[in-house]
Amino acid sequence: MDEQNKRQQGYEQAIGCLTPRLMALAAKLSAEQQMQAEELRLRAGQPVRWLENGQEHDIQGGTIGAE
Repeated sequence: MDEQNKRQQGYEQAIGCLTPRLMALAAKLSAEQQMQAEELRLRAGQPVRWLENGQEHDIQGGTIGAE
């Protein structure tokens, strides 16, 4: 398995732990963005964000609340 497939598989495994709504938001990232994502940030009252090279990027689609 090449590095790209490993990273993609790791991303899919990581978002599999989220609620269905948050998983759908995280799945909105393009394949390239998913490969570059270092982490997803989930903060109450904030949009879902993903981190790449120290910069946060919002994932459009709502804020984090009690689910």
